[in-house]
Amino acid sequence: IPSEAADRMTFDDVECRGGTVGAFNGWAPHRSAANASPFPRRAVFLTYNPREEGDFHAAYYRRMEELRGSWRRSVGLLNDDEKAEMEALASIPRI
Repeated sequence: IPSEAADRMTFDDVECRGGTVGAFNGWAPHRSAANASPFPRRAVFLTYNPREEGDFHAAYYRRMEELRGSWRRSVGLLNDDEKAEMEALASIPRI
């Protein structure tokens, strides 16, 4: 959520004990503070649609990968292959 939009909203704190699962609609505005624990935070996105609307599984995940990749590049994050390529390029002597 862009900070200018979040500043106009009211958020309720929901504190959970370790191992707790929170579920909400993905369209609900939400955010979380930095993870101060030594353990990774996990997120699961459950999606569904009626069978008669078609099978969008592959298209959905393809599009999500495109969006994640675009965001990662915009903030300077690279995947392992991109990191390896950048390291290899950095090893080339400059003339």
